[in-house]
Amino acid sequence: MKKIISIFSIIILFSGIIKAQDISGAWTGFLYQEQGGLRYTYSFRMDLKQFGKNIRGTSEIRFIDDPGIYGKINLTGKINNNVFIFNEKN
Repeated sequence: MKKIISIFSIIILFSGIIKAQDISGAWTGFLYQEQGGLRYTYSFRMDLKQFGKNIRGTSEIRFIDDPGIYGKINLTGKINNNVFIFNEKN
């Protein structure tokens, strides 16, 4: 019983640390643009590296029907209250 209480205490003690997850890695999805752009849907990718609350990386969009046409730009950002806010800079 003492061992179970000790493990439970450690879990509670570190629950705040476990909650703060690292979002480093490759994130992929789609970017949708309203009428008037070159395409309506683009493939979208972010490669992120997290340093505490600070983020650095790149974002990239590609034509789905012609992946050889793409744009890639550097980004920086922060995580505040579990929200990722970023700025793209060339």
